[in-house]
Amino acid sequence: TVLPWITAEVHTQRVDMIFHIGDFAYDMDSSSGQNGRLFMNDIVNTSSYVPYMVDAGNHESAFNFAFYTEFFRNMPANPTAPYTQVTTDNGLAPNNWYYSFNVGLVHFV
Repeated sequence: TVLPWITAEVHTQRVDMIFHIGDFAYDMDSSSGQNGRLFMNDIVNTSSYVPYMVDAGNHESAFNFAFYTEFFRNMPANPTAPYTQVTTDNGLAPNNWYYSFNVGLVHFV
């Protein structure tokens, strides 16, 4: 795993943020979500120091992205109607699948 190396780099303050583009924990829903919970615990030493920006991949799609949506439920959500909510197999949830943010002079969408 590269996680110990990433964590070490973050703690040397040479990393400003992390983009994790899909395919978390292979698969987040495995073992009733236990695989996803273990992964989230593993990244806390990194994500608590620098922004850890995520994007869903095909390994997050189980149950219509229900586990992905629930793991990131408390993240900022899209405030613009009609995109304020998404429907997963767990029901309605805040739409935090799409977002934008600024880092320095760059606007990420």
